[in-house]
Amino acid sequence: LARELNARLVLVSRSALPPESQWEAASNDSSLSESARDRIRHLLRIRAVSGGLLVHQADVTSVDQMRSAVAAARTHFGKLDGVFHAAGVLDDGPLMLKTPESAARVLAPKIQGTLALEEALRGESLRCFVLFSSISSILSPAGQIDYAAANAFLDAFAQSRKGPITVVNWGLWKDLGIAARPRSTHPWLEQLLLNTPNEVVYAGEFSEAGRWLLSEHKLKGGKALIAGTSHLEMAASAFIRATGATAFEISDAQFLSPAMFSPTESRQVRVQLRRETDPSQPRGS
Repeated sequence: LARELNARLVLVSRSALPPESQWEAASNDSSLSESARDRIRHLLRIRAVSGGLLVHQADVTSVDQMRSAVAAARTHFGKLDGVFHAAGVLDDGPLMLKTPESAARVLAPKIQGTLALEEALRGESLRCFVLFSSISSILSPAGQIDYAAANAFLDAFAQSRKGPITVVNWGLWKDLGIAARPRSTHPWLEQLLLNTPNEVVYAGEFSEAGRWLLSEHKLKGGKALIAGTSHLEMAASAFIRATGATAFEISDAQFLSPAMFSPTESRQVRVQLRRETDPSQPRGS
């Protein structure tokens, strides 16, 4: 839209960003994660070719916050021509291990978010209202029952409404979109903290409420722990992503102390990969 149409864009996200006046400096700020810096660099490139750019922090599931976003767009640019609803959450996992809370997180952006947008946009004369659905609502891949349901709602919503509403059942985007964000291969490792030729670090926030592997592995005293096989699973997934290996062997694995969590505790868990002197022999820790 920016490059081909020189469009004026309002980008809405729940995540906070530094003030626009600090983007240039923040794009090279080593205290920020690589993913945060990369995001800011993308915004700088969009701003350079667009007719105008406004980034607005808001939760798409909130009618009030969406009304605020619409008002900000009108104040900044004068009118609203089109809306693209691309928000989504993906949390793959077997049905038997999903909880109502984890499913609600997946359903909310596409269901409550669409309804909140519809209410906030009431009275606007749009040329287009585009909903980003997924091929999952048609093919229903394993582990995505909540995601498939959320996208099926978008399909039904578009068919049930009049006006310039279009739904697109996207397939997998190469190196883009939910499937590539964050740049990790495991749903427990949401962040890529470091990516250099000699070292890669993935991380994830762990708590009993947010990770089934903790709630399913509890000691008699009430504390939960990460099972040894889960450590190996995360290490293997990180190694595959970092090296492109299709086959490898883990040997001499030692578990020095258990990673234990109290019921209300939340901590960051990291997988760090470091190369030996010989670059053909990556090493994990």
